[in-house]
Amino acid sequence: MKVEVHELNGFKLIRTTEAIPAGEMVLDLSDSRNSMFPTRTSIRVGFDQHAEHPLGRYVNHSCEPSCVVMGRHIVALTDLPPGTEVTFDYTENEGVLSSPFLCLKCGKQITGPPPPCQETF
Repeated sequence: MKVEVHELNGFKLIRTTEAIPAGEMVLDLSDSRNSMFPTRTSIRVGFDQHAEHPLGRYVNHSCEPSCVVMGRHIVALTDLPPGTEVTFDYTENEGVLSSPFLCLKCGKQITGPPPPCQETF
């Protein structure tokens, strides 16, 4: 397996167990239980589909992510050495978060994607 769960300061996270080249699949979400509604641990894999995966539930947010969600796969953005935390930017992938939170790195409130620009005339 390319990843495993680690615990750090009371938080669970996913780290790579081997080197993974950029563009390679890190985690396959195909065999996940699916729902039309987001939960605190789901990953959006389609317009109205959210995957509940036993390892995916521990993939955390980062404003500087190591990975991206592409369909039902989590894919490395850059070459990932062993021990790299697997993260993606929730604001880029998720619609509405069921549990918004404060990003520990940048201090921004993470609620999902920003609203579309509203032009006024």
